Amino acid sequence: GMEIADQMVSIYSKTEVCEANDPKKCYQLAPYLERLMQTEKDYDRLVWAWKGWHDNCGNAIRPLYLQHVDLQNKNCRENGYKDLSVRHRNVID
Repeated sequence: GMEIADQMVSIYSKTEVCEANDPKKCYQLAPYLERLMQTEKDYDRLVWAWKGWHDNCGNAIRPLYLQHVDLQNKNCRENGYKDLSVRHRNVID
């Protein structure tokens, strides 16, 4: 479980978005893309940064995330809950 979570954190921090006209110029979320999203006024540039990071990160993380949820659900069933959603609802209620 923890090693999957560690891999997801690593992907999240290392995902890069590259300039369309210069594929060698690539940026990670921190600090460049975070700063750009806070200060950029150009809508197209904001969309490029967000969509690029979101798509690249999502595609890399999705299989690990699904594994993570499966493990969490297995853990919940072993502890007498139907699945993760039931466990969290009980904690919230």
